[in-house]
Amino acid sequence: MKRTASSLGEAWQMRLMGVLEEIAAIAANDSENVDIRVHEIRKAAKHGRAVLKLAPDGLREQARRQRETLREMRRLFGPARDARVDLQLFEQFCGSRKSGRLAEAGQKIAAICAEQESKVPSMRRPMRAAGRIAKDIRDWDPGTLKSDDIIERLVKGYRKARDLLPTDESAIEHLHDFRSAVVDYRYQMRLIAGLRDKTAAQRERQAQELRESLGEYLDVERLIGRLQEFDIPADEMKQLRKGQQKRLKTALADAALLFDPKPRLVRKDLEEISAGCG
Repeated sequence: MKRTASSLGEAWQMRLMGVLEEIAAIAANDSENVDIRVHEIRKAAKHGRAVLKLAPDGLREQARRQRETLREMRRLFGPARDARVDLQLFEQFCGSRKSGRLAEAGQKIAAICAEQESKVPSMRRPMRAAGRIAKDIRDWDPGTLKSDDIIERLVKGYRKARDLLPTDESAIEHLHDFRSAVVDYRYQMRLIAGLRDKTAAQRERQAQELRESLGEYLDVERLIGRLQEFDIPADEMKQLRKGQQKRLKTALADAALLFDPKPRLVRKDLEEISAGCG
């Protein structure tokens, strides 16, 4: 029978343990393709980092060290993942127009991807790292798992995302930072959704959809920058940019709705959810 958390603090600890178990399971799954394992480990590490940002005051230093370990885990597999994303983007947006310089670019990008994936470090490293972090978290004093501190961090993260929200398509200098804040918010809402809160579950889904929309916009920008190295003709680049502003406008409209509630109302909801634990 699945264990039920008696407090928000305990739910936070359980969520972290679940993420670390996920990392270990992915790393141990030799039957899966390496590119999928790399992607899933990096996602799980990002999930863990987002949840660790909610650490109560008494655990801030330990959580900081563990977040750094997860950051290094993501960096470890970064080159292989970046190369795979470049290839996927090329196939998605240029796959039907492989001729001339585009064909040369595609061959080069595919070769880089194969090279980077051949250099992927041993999966034992994330397994060992996840095990060390899990041992530390398991030994935490229950008295340090203060729900009020976690609520404070949740509201702080929500306010940060709200402050970074671009006002329109021309004010996007912090779009990468905003997307990172949305990713954190999405994973933090998963923690609250795990307490059987339907509103949090809905907001997690909305944050995930927003993350994907922003990601599509930024991915095309990334691909355009990558292809500039190959002197691609202007008309080909123009086709890639087609629809970019529409994508961004839709994403920002969705973001405005998601982050419309005032932080004080968000705090009130979280306090009610926390009070209902146990």
